[in-house]
Order: sequence, then structure tokens, then C-alpha cells
Amino acid sequence: MRRIVTLGAVLAALLLPTASNAQVSLGLRLGYAWGLGDVGGGGGDKLKMADWVDGQVPIQVDALFRVTPALAVGPYFSYGFAGTGGDLKSMCDTSGVDCSAYVMRLGVEGIYTLPAAGNLAPWLGVGIGYEWNRLKAEGGGENLTMKWKGVEWVNLQAGMDFLVGPQLRTGPFLMASFGRYDKGDASGVISGGGSINDKKFHEWLQVGWRGQFDL
Repeated sequence: MRRIVTLGAVLAALLLPTASNAQVSLGLRLGYAWGLGDVGGGGGDKLKMADWVDGQVPIQVDALFRVTPALAVGPYFSYGFAGTGGDLKSMCDTSGVDCSAYVMRLGVEGIYTLPAAGNLAPWLGVGIGYEWNRLKAEGGGENLTMKWKGVEWVNLQAGMDFLVGPQLRTGPFLMASFGRYDKGDASGVISGGGSINDKKFHEWLQVGWRGQFDL
């Protein structure tokens, strides 16, 4: 009986999270991302990201579940307040015209933390997900809403955490994501939707700051 109790205590110690080896972590990120590549093409023309939504300020939430002391996996959600570029920006800056845009990303990611050096812990990450890009323009009693959506094939991440406390870490990060919009939908002064004729790849290059709390 005593051996069973001892074995149970050992298993509990292995399975239950501690402050230094928590099983669940919540993360929050804030950054800026530059849009590169193309939205898509058709009829011999193509729409560049720089002429559509050329940048965004994304806020991202991570929910990570620790598989090993170094590896954690889980879902992420990002909402970015986006800005227009090129001729579209000129139109949106016209008096009486109001434009708003956002970029949403949802997917799963894996984060691998390298051995810490003092209070510094470098890490690498990779993810895959789906992306929505929406723009709405209003003016003169008319409006137009355009949406693009498609797979984010991969995002590559790297960062450096400062170990603030047993459960809290924070630090800068870089992220490069590669995706392709498959479908588009328009409503308002023009309406319609369907698959993009000539699908192109686009990228988001992001720099920012991340905080992570181990539960």
C-alpha cells in the first residue's frame, strides 16, 4: 500500500505543472507588419500588396500547451489594424471618403525555446493558418467592401525573451508569413465573388514585442 501511495506521489509530481514548468502559457503580441508580394492577378494585370493594404498593426493572442519543457504548441489569433497604400491610399485620403481595413489570421503554431543564457531565452517558431483581408470604403452616399481570403502556408518566427520572473517572460520577435489568397468577394457599388484567376503569393514581415505568462 505504501509503495502505491509513493508511486502516486511521484506520478503527480511529474504530471502537475509547476511555476517553472507550466503546462499552459498565454501570450500577447503587438507589432508592425509590412505587406509584400501580390494580392493576385488576372487579365495580364496584378494587384500588389503595396497598392492595396501595405501595412498593419497586429495584436496577436497565443495559447500554448507544453509538450516538452522546450516545445509548446497551440492556436493563435491575430487582428491587424491595416493601412492602405498606393493609389488606394490617395483615394482614401480624399475629403469625404472614409476607409477602414483589417487583416485577421487564425491558425496553429509550435514554439521551441532554446537553452537560456542567464535571464535570456532565445526561441524559434513555425505556424500555419488562414487569413482574411477586408477593406471598406465609404463616400458620397456610396460604399464598397472587398474581402480576400486564403491559406497562410507558413509563418517563421524567432525571438529573444527576458525572463522577468518564474512565470513571466517578455521580449522582441521577428515573423515572416507566406500566404496566398484564393477567393475574393465584393459588395456595394460592385458585387460578386469567386476564385482569384491568377493566384499569387504575398508575405507579411513583422517586428514586435511579445509577453508570455505561464499558468
